[in-house]
Amino acid sequence: MSWEAVGAVGELLGAIGVIVSLLYLATQIRQNTQSIRANTYQDFTRESAEITRAALLSSDLLEELRPILTGERRFDPARDQRFHVVCGLYARNLQVGFLETQRGRIDERMFDSYASYHIEHWVAGPGWADWWALNRKHFDPEFTAWIDSRIAA
Repeated sequence: MSWEAVGAVGELLGAIGVIVSLLYLATQIRQNTQSIRANTYQDFTRESAEITRAALLSSDLLEELRPILTGERRFDPARDQRFHVVCGLYARNLQVGFLETQRGRIDERMFDSYASYHIEHWVAGPGWADWWALNRKHFDPEFTAWIDSRIAA
């Protein structure tokens, strides 16, 4: 066997090693991406649960929010500061979920199922609509357009 043949075999083995390494790295990157997406969604839903938990654990806050959300009483920013804060927290969290979905860090189907439920039960309410009309300018334009389209649907 000549040195050229030995060199060719070495190059072939080296090429196979590079291909195996690339396949391994691709698998690791895919698994890491899935893990990041899962953790991002988990963080997003955890924050949403904290906002909801705060409202539920404070019966006076829940009683204060209910008539505004249902439209029995109009939202008044001067009077309804706690409602304003809760809506702000909720909208910021929803915006984070929307933007993370746009960046590919949250699975679109998972976010859509989450968002559709919360938009139907919270965002589409008359009190939130009053709040949104006053505060939408403080949010990302793409998120604002998305919320507006979901409210109109």
